[in-house]
Amino acid sequence: MKTIILSLAVLLFTTSCEIMPRNSLKDCRTQCKDSKKSKACYEFCDCIHKRGEPLDSCLDKYDKAPADAVQKK
Repeated sequence: MKTIILSLAVLLFTTSCEIMPRNSLKDCRTQCKDSKKSKACYEFCDCIHKRGEPLDSCLDKYDKAPADAVQKK
């Protein structure tokens, strides 16, 4: 029973975030192609992995960024 609860908690946590830093720049950028904010997503990944800024700061910039002008199909 404990493993089921733990599994559900992990699943909920990993699917509830709109964007995550991932383990590497390459892995981070894999989530950008399907994002409604692809430009902001790439900037977020650079913020974390290239410039080493704090996560909260990078997330704040991402949240304030506008959505892409043209939506991908």
